[in-house]
Amino acid sequence: GGAGATGGGVIITSGDPNDIAGPGGSGTARYIDGQSPLTYTIYFENVPTASAPAQDVVVKDTLDPSIDLTTVTLGGMNLSGKAVSLPAVPLQAFGIYTTDSDLQPANNIIVRTAVTLDNTGTITWTFQSIDPATGRPTDEPLAGFLRPGESASVTFAAKAKQNLANGSVIPNKATIVFDVNPAIETPQWTNMIDNVKPTSRVSSFAGSQTSSTFPVQWEIGRAHV
Repeated sequence: GGAGATGGGVIITSGDPNDIAGPGGSGTARYIDGQSPLTYTIYFENVPTASAPAQDVVVKDTLDPSIDLTTVTLGGMNLSGKAVSLPAVPLQAFGIYTTDSDLQPANNIIVRTAVTLDNTGTITWTFQSIDPATGRPTDEPLAGFLRPGESASVTFAAKAKQNLANGSVIPNKATIVFDVNPAIETPQWTNMIDNVKPTSRVSSFAGSQTSSTFPVQWEIGRAHV
């Protein structure tokens, strides 16, 4: 079903634009202090011009080594406009987290989601379109949880490892696979660690002044690299 299926000799397929958003930070480098949780949301959409719904979708995010894997927690999901809450507990504690989301009556499909975090730091979300009548993956080519023009997203949070050097860059991006289509990467989101406090000093002036009032100036510096 889904991508690559044929009907009447015509190939029908889903299609996938995507994006990622992370911590806004400060300035163009998105400076962060490295202490607060980093929240990322991965977006994926079945293009309006697609000829079939997406039935099976796999989202992968391989975290940078600067991320502490013990702090990775799931956030919510949005599946074709349906908000799904997930427990904000360390993902490593689950091994595999699974949940079913019923899209009826808007769409006669149940979405079965499985989420894992492996030892390499890769988070994987696997979405299957389930036929409510059989409890098994749908075999109808024109059935699927993400119809043309519909979008979805997944959110997670994690903390950076402690004692990262000032100026360290934390990159993040994901890949999304719709059915049997090739994997497509999101853009890369980056933040930079700024964990050195601002400094200030009074500008030098003559030790002897001829007036009882005189200007005092100071300089404020940041340790941005």
